[in-house]
Amino acid sequence: MKLILILFPLITTLLCSPMQSSPVQIVGVAPSQKVFYENSDGYFTCKDYSFTFPFSHVNDDFCDCPDGSDEPSTAACPNGEFYCINSAFRPKTIPSRLVNDGFCDCCDGTDEYKSPSGLLCENTCVEKGRQEIDRLKKYEIIHQEGYRQKLEFIELAVHKRVEKNEELVILKDEIENASDEMYKAELAKNDAEELANEAKERHKEIAEALKQEALQNKISGVFNEIDTNGDTLVSTEELKTRSELDTNGDGVADEAELRVLFGEELEGGVTDQEFTKHWGEYQAVNRAFQRKQDEIIHAIKQGKETRVPKLQSANGNDQEAEENSESDDEPFEDEAPPPSDSEEINIEFDAETNALIATADQTRRLYDDAKRVHDDIQGKIAEINKFLTLDLGNDHEFYPISEKCFSRDDREYTYELCPFNKVVQRPKSGGRETSLGVWGEWENTEHKHEAMMYNKGERCWNGPERNTKVIVLCGSSSELISVDEPDRCQYLFYFRTPAGCKESLAESRLHRHDEL
Repeated sequence: MKLILILFPLITTLLCSPMQSSPVQIVGVAPSQKVFYENSDGYFTCKDYSFTFPFSHVNDDFCDCPDGSDEPSTAACPNGEFYCINSAFRPKTIPSRLVNDGFCDCCDGTDEYKSPSGLLCENTCVEKGRQEIDRLKKYEIIHQEGYRQKLEFIELAVHKRVEKNEELVILKDEIENASDEMYKAELAKNDAEELANEAKERHKEIAEALKQEALQNKISGVFNEIDTNGDTLVSTEELKTRSELDTNGDGVADEAELRVLFGEELEGGVTDQEFTKHWGEYQAVNRAFQRKQDEIIHAIKQGKETRVPKLQSANGNDQEAEENSESDDEPFEDEAPPPSDSEEINIEFDAETNALIATADQTRRLYDDAKRVHDDIQGKIAEINKFLTLDLGNDHEFYPISEKCFSRDDREYTYELCPFNKVVQRPKSGGRETSLGVWGEWENTEHKHEAMMYNKGERCWNGPERNTKVIVLCGSSSELISVDEPDRCQYLFYFRTPAGCKESLAESRLHRHDEL
């Protein structure tokens, strides 16, 4: 204790003494910075070269330099730094404000060389150094085991790549044959479909001709039905007998209503050709009439109408619907659907057309089978090329983990990392998973293959897309050891794997950044 009491005043005397020709020993200065504190000419220049003043101002507990370099051993400068030598352990730099604050920050105690409380810091650097060595030995064992497994990973990757390249050669031969087969099958399919379509078109033309013939027969039948006197003309009086032509519902089809349909052609009687020309208008009026009759019948069934509709008989005479009923209590039968503009003609295909259609169907199936084989081979080739071009490390050491997924639970969620594929989050209580990103690339850093980037995850509500950064550490086994969300929708994973081990511990991230 007496030695300390004698030593500290001596240090203070040395620091505050005027010009000296020999170097001054100053605490809190890194070895590389001591050159700035050599009192060769009795003056001190700030590190930023802003000021030069007598050396007696150094460590006088007053901050003279803007960069705080004149007070390395005191707490006078708010931006000053104090260097802890920490012999037998790791050196470190602390803010000057912690110097002589009554708390030991350096394990060698040099930061409290003049503590107002008279604190005497115990030098714990030797013990800390011993613990550090123990940790490093433990890390060395983990690293050695991890690196041994990494070599096995590399060997697996080499065999896998050889296997994939051999498979690729075979598949390239198969894709050529499959392409030829698919091309031939497509030509046969196109030829067969063309013949079948030509046959169907001929059938369609025949059916259309028969359809038009049936329609014309229908029109002629209606015309002859209206032409009661058989003079090949339909007169105004004959048309007035048709209930369906009563468009205003006043009970009779008058001349004004008929003129809307047939125009000036009504004068002198409507011919068969003129009736055919106006068939579309006639059918439209007829359909409207039928719908009105159906509405009345439906209303009668529901008890909402008492009028009995008049239906047009085949011979042109109106008769009440109730005359066709056996009893007033019997329900009305639904009316037949209104007549269509054309007759449906269904003509079965002949034997030759059916044979052509069957051949076209068969060639289409053969083509589909050939294309399926071709596409399957093409998909396999694409998968192999993707594997061979994927950056799985300098020696492809990350291959074994590329075919697995790794998970870790926290209080609410299970997180799953599928390397080189995706990252997802699943609620423990059940529900759909959330994408935290898909494989993007290795982070572009000085030491590549140490951080994976997974981007374009599911967008946060009213926020950005989720993405995940995966820090790769050296380990004797592959496991997801830590999950965090340092920023909203930005995730940080720590993943330990033998693939992350370097040849020497000094090169490993584990040692370089003291991650563990």
